[in-house]
Amino acid sequence: MYNAIIYSTDLKIVKKACNIIFNNFDNIHLLGVVGSKEELSNMCSNSKINMIILDFNIEISEIQYLLQNIENKIIFSKNPQTQKNSKYTLYLPIDETNEYLLKKLENFISKINKRVIHKKVYEVLKNLRFDFKLLGTNYLVDAIVYSYIHKDNYQFENLKKYVYPHVSKIYNVNSHNVKYAITRSIDNMNIHSTPSEYKKHYFGFYERVTPKLLISTIVNKL
Repeated sequence: MYNAIIYSTDLKIVKKACNIIFNNFDNIHLLGVVGSKEELSNMCSNSKINMIILDFNIEISEIQYLLQNIENKIIFSKNPQTQKNSKYTLYLPIDETNEYLLKKLENFISKINKRVIHKKVYEVLKNLRFDFKLLGTNYLVDAIVYSYIHKDNYQFENLKKYVYPHVSKIYNVNSHNVKYAITRSIDNMNIHSTPSEYKKHYFGFYERVTPKLLISTIVNKL
């Protein structure tokens, strides 16, 4: 869930943001609408905010110290072509159709979701004491992220057909090499990771964790 606020005094932007964003994305929760630097400062002090919707006409330089603590930014502008989108910032043309804006937002939100999942997967593997110096561990992160995103299709049930080929395209390596490297990384964890409650939480009393067991278990527990 992303906690979002709108910072604008333009009712057109507020209305458009509410209609497009909060009516179409269940994982974005509107905390409130603010129209001044003081209100924004109070909101940032009292709430955990990870998304802000802005009006480009606002003097952003004056609130930069507040914005640096908010990871994701959506900025409505009359001339977005003069601004550059980044990993965490999306400029939207205020006068475009709702259908056009929704497509842009869907792409932006999906990338945000992927980064969040990536961080969660990394933490899980770190706690399981995987060795990130091994290529297979990095392959494994992408394999789990992909499997989680497509979990409704149960693609992790067939690693060879769906998951390994996807990872092989990311790293431009043979699918067989991906399978071998992931298996080697998991075997390394099986050998060198000492038993722990964290490991039992994920895999119960399995003495040896296989790629399918590991990927499917983490996907279902995220």
